[in-house]
Amino acid sequence: MKQTKRLILISLLLLLLAGAFLLDPLARFALTLQTKQFDHAEAVYLSRLCHSDQLRQEADEKLQAYVEHKLAEYYEQRLTYDEVMGVLQPLSLTKLPQDDVEDCRQAAAEMEAARTSLAQANACYATGDYAEAIPLYRTALIADESIQEQLIVAEIEYKNILLTDAEAAMEAGTPTSSEAALSKGLDVLGEDGDLAAALNDVRRMAAEQTYNEQMEEARRRLQAEGPEAALRYVEDLRQQDEDAYAWEYLEQRLLHEYETDICAKAQAFQEAGDDDQACAILEEGLQWIDSIEMRTLLFEIRGVVHHPLGELPVLQDETANARTGEQSTIARDRYAMDASSNPYSHSFSADMGAVCFSLQGVYDVFTGTVAFPKGEKSDLYRASATLQIIADGQLIAEFKNIDITSKPAPFSLPVDGVDELALSWICDGANGWRDWGRFATIFDGELLSGVKMP
Repeated sequence: MKQTKRLILISLLLLLLAGAFLLDPLARFALTLQTKQFDHAEAVYLSRLCHSDQLRQEADEKLQAYVEHKLAEYYEQRLTYDEVMGVLQPLSLTKLPQDDVEDCRQAAAEMEAARTSLAQANACYATGDYAEAIPLYRTALIADESIQEQLIVAEIEYKNILLTDAEAAMEAGTPTSSEAALSKGLDVLGEDGDLAAALNDVRRMAAEQTYNEQMEEARRRLQAEGPEAALRYVEDLRQQDEDAYAWEYLEQRLLHEYETDICAKAQAFQEAGDDDQACAILEEGLQWIDSIEMRTLLFEIRGVVHHPLGELPVLQDETANARTGEQSTIARDRYAMDASSNPYSHSFSADMGAVCFSLQGVYDVFTGTVAFPKGEKSDLYRASATLQIIADGQLIAEFKNIDITSKPAPFSLPVDGVDELALSWICDGANGWRDWGRFATIFDGELLSGVKMP
């Protein structure tokens, strides 16, 4: 009998405790979370907890502790990803506070991605696909910090392979085969001085190969189709690429080779006694390039008489020294080279004003090259000089705004029957003296007789 009464009292006590527990909204909230009754947890929270700051704060802390515990179980691999998301996903659909839920969802997703990346990285590394393995290892670092050592090993091995392949490609003369790999390597590894230097080397070699191929094609067209086709090919290349210097240099090389070839053929005909054919080849060549060498050879074959400009007597000196008022600012043979480092035998210039020569109608052609002398310097105050060539009062040539950037300008002018030849220099710039006409120096100026213009 006593035993029965004891059991009844214990049962009544348990019922009272259970009732008290169920009446405690925080206890009910915690229990519904543990039993995954999230709809009931939401109802308790909205009806009993959220209206009190203290109860709401305590409920929020219980929710935070619950989701963080589930995340910890996932980190410790006591829960699978699907199992932890089976808790966090339904919670995200309730009206319970979402900050902690969302943080745990994001953390779980990042960890799952890291674990997946680690498996993929190991598979890629095993097959030697370092470009794929290395970014995956970096993503997987949050899953296991010990991966850092494997990542470093993979980066070193990948870099060594790229450098070895680049060196082999350079030795084999096939730089373009490694250019893409090196570029991708820099994308994968980030800034690296060794890879950047190797990439510059292969790009430079590839550019040289391309340039040589284009030069060979220009030569082929020159030989097979003539200078017009070759120069048109170079112009097409220039239109495709804004690097004007490269195509200008290619064109100059091409014209120099053409000049050399024409002169060699003309000399061969001359040695064979066929002066007419030698002159015909030179005249044809001069239609495409105003070459001093070709003109000189043509004049030699024709028995032309050369008279250097500097040796002609001056008929009238209209120059003046701006600082002293004296004449004789004429300079003969002051310069032997232009700003492009082309050498010459003679030069003629004046600082300012004009010089007039008496030709008396005995000369046929006036030749030379107008260029900026080596060693001079143009600037804002002495910007440029313009040279005018005047025959019997008529302007027959004008070389405008010659400065340090100007290209040498060869010329051949007919002067047959001309009595007086005048050279006039006009200076441009902020300096008031106007005495730098020498910027437009005439190099190797000559008066020729016994020849007509081609």
